[in-house]
Amino acid sequence: MHCVSDEPGFLAFGAERGLQELHARAADRNVLAVLTDSTVDEWYPQWERTTTGSGQVGLIEYYEMVRGSAVDTHETHVVSDELALSTVQRPVDVTALIDMLSEHLDRWAAENADTVIFIESIETMLADAGLAGVIDLFEQMLDGSNSPGVVVSADPETTGPRAVVELQNCLGETVGRPEPPASAIAAVSRLRAEDPATFGYVQRYWREAVSAIEATSRNYPQAKQLHGAVETELSPRMLGMTLSGLACLDVLSLRGETNGPNRYACRSYDPDRAARLGLAAESLAES
Repeated sequence: MHCVSDEPGFLAFGAERGLQELHARAADRNVLAVLTDSTVDEWYPQWERTTTGSGQVGLIEYYEMVRGSAVDTHETHVVSDELALSTVQRPVDVTALIDMLSEHLDRWAAENADTVIFIESIETMLADAGLAGVIDLFEQMLDGSNSPGVVVSADPETTGPRAVVELQNCLGETVGRPEPPASAIAAVSRLRAEDPATFGYVQRYWREAVSAIEATSRNYPQAKQLHGAVETELSPRMLGMTLSGLACLDVLSLRGETNGPNRYACRSYDPDRAARLGLAAESLAES
C-alpha cells in the first residue's frame, strides 16, 4: 500500500516558492522529486544541506538523448537505504513516468511514512506529455486515500493559461499566481473602466461560466439553459451577467437577431482566451 498524505496537491508559481512548499511538507516524509531542469548532482547536495527531513529520497532525472548514447530509456539505481536514483530519457510519456513513480512508491510501501512528490518544472512535462497526459498522471497519483502529496512548480510567466486552470482544478490549491500577458490585462482593464459591474461578475464567476459553457451540448443556449448544465450556487441572472462579460471580451459571441434573452454562440467559444482573460481579471482583484 502506498504512503498516505492527507494534504491536497499544490501548484506553486515560481521555482523558489515551489522549493519552499516542498520544504514545508517534507519533514518526516519520503520525498520523490522529478528533476526536469536540474541534474541529480546539482539538486541533491543542495537538498541535503537545507532539509530537516528524515525520510527517504527518490530522484527521477530527465535527460536529453545524445547521439551514440545507450538505447535504454530509463534505469534506477538504489544508492543506499536512504537514496534511489532514476534516469529517464526525453521525451517522457505519461506511462513511463507513472511506472517510475510507482516503482519508487512501491519500494517504500511497507514503511509507516507519508510521501510527497515534487515536480521541478511542469513546463517540461507539458512539452513532453501534453496537458491531457499530465492531468491524467496527477489524477492517477491523487486518486484514493492512499495517494501521496504533490507539489508542482510552474513558471508564472510562461505556463499556458489553459494549463494553469486545468492544473488548479486538478491539484486543489495554488500558492502564488500566474502573470497574465499585458494584452490580457489591458482587455479586462478596459471592461472594468467601461462597465465595472459586469467586470465584477467576470472577475468572480468566470470559472463557473466556463464550466457551464463546456458542459452544454447546445449550440445557442440561453443563460438559464447553461445554468441547468452544471451544479452552481449562481443564479441564472448572475451567470447571464458573467456570460455577457465574457462575450464583451470576445471569449464567445452572441447570436444575432434574437428576441428575448441573449443566446450565446457556444461554437465560437475560445477556451484559451477564456483562461487567459479570466486569470487576468483575477489578477486585478487587489489593484
